[in-house]
Amino acid sequence: MSAALPSEQTITDHLGELRIRLIWVAWILFGGFGACYGFSEKIFDFIRAPILPYLPVGDKGLHFSGVFEKFMAHVKVSFLAGVILTSPFGFIKFGNLLLPVCTLKKSAMLLVLFFLELFFLLVALHLLIGLSSPLPLNF
Repeated sequence: MSAALPSEQTITDHLGELRIRLIWVAWILFGGFGACYGFSEKIFDFIRAPILPYLPVGDKGLHFSGVFEKFMAHVKVSFLAGVILTSPFGFIKFGNLLLPVCTLKKSAMLLVLFFLELFFLLVALHLLIGLSSPLPLNF
């Protein structure tokens, strides 16, 4: 891209930089998916942990009716875990896109928003997995 200041770039220069950052985020996401796919059975054990006490004795697994359902379940869980794992890096990439045009006060606001996003993501995961899974089973 051009070496001009961010305020002097044309719209095509900005779109080119956005395209490069989107490609980086896609590669980061693909790497996170690959890393999480190797641990997909352990991730499934973590997800299954809240319902294990409520399953019948001797039945400690999930049942899949189709041929590819187990594989697709592992792919979906790995993809979602990869999104969760790599989301801070994606937000940093997009934050760096906005950083050159921001003042010092707005840059500090971006940093605060990044940590708030991370906090709310962790709270949502805790509520989703830790608290809401056993509730229907106690009904």
